[in-house]
Amino acid sequence: TVSVQRPSIARHMNRKIKAIYNANRNWWDSFTSCFIGTLLGIGITFWVSGAIAHREKVETERRIQLLTLDDLQGNIASLKAQGEVMLQTDSLFQQALACYPDRLDEISADLAGRIYSAVLTPGQYSGTRMAETMFTDNIEVWKSIDDLSVIRIIGDTFVMQNDMAACLDRLNGIKERLLTNIGHQQAVLDFNDHHEAMRCFFGTKENLNLLMQFQMQSHVLHLGTQLLDEMLTRIKEKLGITDEELAQLYDKRYEMEVFESHSF
Repeated sequence: TVSVQRPSIARHMNRKIKAIYNANRNWWDSFTSCFIGTLLGIGITFWVSGAIAHREKVETERRIQLLTLDDLQGNIASLKAQGEVMLQTDSLFQQALACYPDRLDEISADLAGRIYSAVLTPGQYSGTRMAETMFTDNIEVWKSIDDLSVIRIIGDTFVMQNDMAACLDRLNGIKERLLTNIGHQQAVLDFNDHHEAMRCFFGTKENLNLLMQFQMQSHVLHLGTQLLDEMLTRIKEKLGITDEELAQLYDKRYEMEVFESHSF
């Protein structure tokens, strides 16, 4: 009797379960659809958010690279301009030296005036340390690029840039020393004529040595800035940055807060 009742009870329970399922089938299908839809919505939301965050990160990294290269390019352009000025000044000095010591009176009033004007005008370097700061403070941005050798090139460029800025300082220092030596003999404004001015210019033997130093340093600055230009071109090529892209940098109004408000 017991063995007969158990299958009967099992069949009865199965019928009850099927009846409950069939009675609530619409609810179950609706719940399943909503649940799957919710999961898909959450997944899509996270995917979209992640895609947007990745795009913003890539754009921010690119802007930091552009800002760094733009400032570095400006620094190099300023140094190049000063290098040209110093070469022109050295050319004036060499023309005067060609008349030393026994033909100083052959130096023209125009040449003498240009020499004194050059000595009295210090070289102006308008460079900043912004590019170097952006590079060192956001090193992870640069580590994300494919060709890591560009990091070394950029580092070498900053070293060379600082060396050339120091070279310009030395050239300005030579000018100041020349002027000091002249002033020890006679006030610049007290010369009777340009002949007297040039005799005073060469009246201190140290000035001859200073002119030789100036010639060497001016050529160092000129060659160094040419090398800087080549290094900058190589960096831009490796990063795929064009002059047109840099020219549009501030047209797009990229703000400096870009790198200040992000940490990488």
